[in-house]
Amino acid sequence: MQSSNPNLTATLKDAGGAASLSLRGRRMRKVLVVLEVSLALATLVPAGVMTRWLKTAYSLDLGFRPDHILTARLNLPATKYADMHRVSNFYDGVLEGIQGQPGVTDAAASEFIPFGNSGNAVEMYFEGRPAPAPGSIPYTSTTSTTPGYLSTMGLQLVEGRFISRQDAADSQPVIVINQTLAQRHFTGRDPLGQRIQLGRDD
Repeated sequence: MQSSNPNLTATLKDAGGAASLSLRGRRMRKVLVVLEVSLALATLVPAGVMTRWLKTAYSLDLGFRPDHILTARLNLPATKYADMHRVSNFYDGVLEGIQGQPGVTDAAASEFIPFGNSGNAVEMYFEGRPAPAPGSIPYTSTTSTTPGYLSTMGLQLVEGRFISRQDAADSQPVIVINQTLAQRHFTGRDPLGQRIQLGRDD
């Protein structure tokens, strides 16, 4: 900034001007040092907060095991895989092939994964309870999985059992719910053996 002054040479020839320039230069340096320290703090504080947040995020219990898991997304053409038996057969073949690969301990499929899409939001109706008033119908997010998905993801079973290969389309419908749903909608009663209707017509 000082060297860009067009009268710099003339100013330097004048002793008073030189003293004035030196004084202005010192003030400018002080201002620049204060700005530099302020900018450094403005950068360090958010960086510190971000580091602390990441440390906390990594120590959170997510309810599943995110390490050593590889995910992939498949989109099957609806024209070729219109019925559920074809879809099921396709995934059976794919998962069997993946499980045969070296280093793979388990493989499973799901419509949605944690921290991916949120799932299908559907209304819930509980058997043996009066119909909820309009505007107060509870909703939940659902996802369909292959047997073994929950154990593959490292989820802990609190009560009951996981879905197995015996739970086919023509067998009695089963569902696995999380603790939040159990605590919110089955307070004081055992959720095992209860029936939930998902959606109005299902």
